[in-house]
Amino acid sequence: LVTFNTPISKSSKFKIIYNLLFGNGKDTLNTYSKNPANNSYDILNQTLSNAFRRNSIKNSLTSSWIKNIKDLSLSVGVTFTALNLLNDFRFNQGNENKKYFNVFPVINIDWKEFSFSYNKSLVPPSITELQIVPDNTNSLNNILGNPLLKPSFVNNFSINYFKNIPSKSMYINLYFNGYFYEDGITRVKTIDQNGYQTSLPINSDYLQNYFTFLTINKQVKFKNKSSLNFTSGYNFNFNQSYLQINKEQSVVKIYNIAPYLRFGYNANDIYELNFAIKPEFNFTRYTNYFENKNVSRLILNSEFVLRWPKNFVIESSYDYKQISQTSTDNRKYVSLLNAGITYVFLKQKKGQLKFYWYDILNQNISISRIASDNIITERIGNVLTRYFLVTFSYNISSFKTEKVGGRSSLFLF
Repeated sequence: LVTFNTPISKSSKFKIIYNLLFGNGKDTLNTYSKNPANNSYDILNQTLSNAFRRNSIKNSLTSSWIKNIKDLSLSVGVTFTALNLLNDFRFNQGNENKKYFNVFPVINIDWKEFSFSYNKSLVPPSITELQIVPDNTNSLNNILGNPLLKPSFVNNFSINYFKNIPSKSMYINLYFNGYFYEDGITRVKTIDQNGYQTSLPINSDYLQNYFTFLTINKQVKFKNKSSLNFTSGYNFNFNQSYLQINKEQSVVKIYNIAPYLRFGYNANDIYELNFAIKPEFNFTRYTNYFENKNVSRLILNSEFVLRWPKNFVIESSYDYKQISQTSTDNRKYVSLLNAGITYVFLKQKKGQLKFYWYDILNQNISISRIASDNIITERIGNVLTRYFLVTFSYNISSFKTEKVGGRSSLFLF
């Protein structure tokens, strides 16, 4: 990475950025046939095997004109991109060298608390998407590659607003980010009467993704050194894609909405109370044929910390999660209760002896449920349930030990 700046006038300058990037990747698929001599599958089937290697060299040069006018900063430029891809197929097709050269616009605007940016880039298909032999490791899901895929052009823009008001102990942050694709890559599927599925990547102009969040934080301080802290906002994500199963086609629009509210009270660090509520909603909508899907969940968090008597910290946390439409009713509601006590000692309180009881109610599970394409996916994982833990930690740094206790430090040993 090389950067060059030169002033044009008191309020403007010219900037050049050069970037050189090397990359390599490998995707190997081997299929073996049965050896009649020993009944083992140890004979390589070259027709259904391939080791796909890719080496890439990307040169990019961005030249920008930057102008400052009071609270306004404007940057306008272009990016020259040269991408060289060498695709090496071990058993099939041999080597393939592809070269791309493009010129893309770059815009950045900053005005007071607002900022805006736009850029465009070229993204080649991944080596998995170009793999010319089928991935049949899952007998019910045959994954094909497509060597005829075109690279995707990705348009990205973002808008950010951040306002800090120290006199009111308050800040506001609003952010929006969007991607829309030209020749984006998605997969079409065919499913036979036995449920056997085959998917093939294709180019599509339907792909879009947008994300936004809002955070509003307000702190109220009292004369007795206690304080109240309020945080509210939302996270919102929109994803649009193309879905084709056999002859049925649809545009899929997925909405994820997650508003939240957090409240905390701190009594001069002697004790703390914190609460949070976060409902989440997932809506999947189709333009035709397929049935719309809805999934929701509710998350509640609470926390208590008591730093009394001297050198002792007593703390507990309680989390509640509710998920709609799980496969079994006993997984819809999860309560997680934790508690611990810490003894702080030694010089400068560098030593901590902690006794911790995790998942007192013995209900901890790992489960998630999302709707996408034409399916609802539920993932259940193995996690640690109820256990008791004793730890000792010693801070070897020369910095003063921060206050002990709280959710952020509960799991730090």
